[in-house]
Amino acid sequence: MGELLIDVEGALWTRTMMDECHVEHPPAELRRVIVSIDPAGSSNKNSDETGIVVAGVDRAGIGYVLKDLSGKYSPETWARKAIGAYKTWRADRIIAERNFGGDMVLSTLKSVDPGVPVKLVVASRGKAIRAEPVAAQYEQGRIKHVGNLGPLEDQLCEWDPAANGPSPDRLDAAVWALTELMGRPPMSISKEFLAKVSDPMYLPEGYRRRW
Repeated sequence: MGELLIDVEGALWTRTMMDECHVEHPPAELRRVIVSIDPAGSSNKNSDETGIVVAGVDRAGIGYVLKDLSGKYSPETWARKAIGAYKTWRADRIIAERNFGGDMVLSTLKSVDPGVPVKLVVASRGKAIRAEPVAAQYEQGRIKHVGNLGPLEDQLCEWDPAANGPSPDRLDAAVWALTELMGRPPMSISKEFLAKVSDPMYLPEGYRRRW
């Protein structure tokens, strides 16, 4: 089956969404905490940033972006920062995008701490397709930002999926973490659609009966 293609124009996040998602503190108890890494493809002064974001979800299913540690780092430095955050926040695991040398990402993390649990994720879909469900959960008020996350919020609001701009590394790390924690938002199904599919004579478009 071919990949679903969508056209997205303009930013998925707005300043209003950012203003409304701020909280001073996370809840006392979080059900899960994840450290997410979007590694840069190279390590020099012209490299992209490595996105490192800590996020959690409470028992009510509300997500919290807890910390943004992104920056330009060598592989050993980003690994130490991510593992430090894993220990500080008592996270469940580290997830990392493996598209830029998955074996290297895993071996770099394990060289710093062989016991750290790591899950590698693969970007098989475009950034906009991955980001849109997370942006929808922001719009529904289901994701909160704790403290000052200015650079991440700037990147969320300024990133245009249709433009050929800088790689949104902080955004990518946040999207990976929140997708891992919360999945896709619940589907909204109308009463009219439920009535239609409950009809024993209903067939999806493109099908026909054989009697």
